[in-house]
Amino acid sequence: MPAGCVRRWRGRSGTTVLELTAVRVAFPIAGRLVPVVRDVDLSVRPGELLALVGESGCGKSTIARTVVRLERPIAGTVSLDGADVHALRGDALRAYRRAVQMVFQDPFQSLSPRQTVARALAEPLHIHRIGSRAARRQRVAELLELVELDPGLAGRRPRELSGGQRQRVAIARALAVRPRLLICDEPVTALDAPVQATVLNLIRDLVDRLGLGCLFIAHDLAVVRQLADRVAVMYRGRIVESAPTLRLMDAARHPYTQALLAAVPRLDADPSPAPTLRGEMPGPLASIDGCAFNPRCPQAFDRCEAERPQMIVGPRPDESVACHRQNQEQA
Repeated sequence: MPAGCVRRWRGRSGTTVLELTAVRVAFPIAGRLVPVVRDVDLSVRPGELLALVGESGCGKSTIARTVVRLERPIAGTVSLDGADVHALRGDALRAYRRAVQMVFQDPFQSLSPRQTVARALAEPLHIHRIGSRAARRQRVAELLELVELDPGLAGRRPRELSGGQRQRVAIARALAVRPRLLICDEPVTALDAPVQATVLNLIRDLVDRLGLGCLFIAHDLAVVRQLADRVAVMYRGRIVESAPTLRLMDAARHPYTQALLAAVPRLDADPSPAPTLRGEMPGPLASIDGCAFNPRCPQAFDRCEAERPQMIVGPRPDESVACHRQNQEQA
């Protein structure tokens, strides 16, 4: 490839960047293959930030790892711009690696302690053979400006940076190759609260300015309230509710979502008793008939124990919920 030539992702154009259709992922546990992600449907549009939330162990990070091909689904498809990412080979796979980038939870672990900031930012350009040496130096300067870091930090190593600065470097590295999709796997949980706010604002601004699709994984609904365009709530490997953010925050329909929201401290909280959950989320080996949430659900009734609820759209077309009681009331 000629110097300075950029390999672009050439998937089919459409209304979504990322689309998961009936995705199932299983791991070998105790001598058998156990599903940990079950029939997940998700989509992310250009310029949209979709938050995937739920308790630890519900399968959020497995979804992220499947999108970046670190895990392979046993059923369903993961598509980027209409192309099945797990069927890609050769140059198409190399282009996909560039089109999808990830920001991890702990930047101190994801950044090499031996590399300077400049070298860390230039490395993706070198791997993907983007630009001359001079062009890469210029791109490094652009990236530092993009994430609002002092260019003087280019010669420092991760141990010489604050936590917030390290995460900004990690974000800049992910953006170096101009991806189409950014996956953020709990990127602020290792940061202090004031620093979290500035990094979250930066991510939101970058999604808007660059037109990126962003899958943002979190367990804290307070973090995504002012950040996400849409929220998908995950419980024990399944999506149980999906809606635009403010609508979900103001009028959550699934009892699990209601319980997650009730756990978020708010100054204007309703003084009425909040929904409570019984026990903890069962492990992947636990066998549960019907709705997986019914052993903990304060609203469960007989049908919940016998039949697994399906995701039903409505009352608006951009929201859905998997709950027998809610679907019964809607009908």
